[in-house]
Amino acid sequence: MNTTAQDEIRDYVEAVRQALAGLSAETREELLEDLPEHLAEVRAEGSGTLRDRLGSPRRTPLSCAPPPAWSATSRSRRSRASRI
Repeated sequence: MNTTAQDEIRDYVEAVRQALAGLSAETREELLEDLPEHLAEVRAEGSGTLRDRLGSPRRTPLSCAPPPAWSATSRSRRSRASRI
């Protein structure tokens, strides 16, 4: 089977989406918003699959996602800053 770059990116994003299933839809979509473009850049920069270069998509987002308390605090600060 010959996997194209688009197929590989789509599959990686879907695996990340599944790994983030425990988060709210809003948070999940915010985290995934620019992921396809980022993955395309990573793929273009070198050889090997995305899994080879970045690791398992099921592990990566969980270790990078902020704890829920941090997210709420961060949003609150951004909201106040935008009113200033």
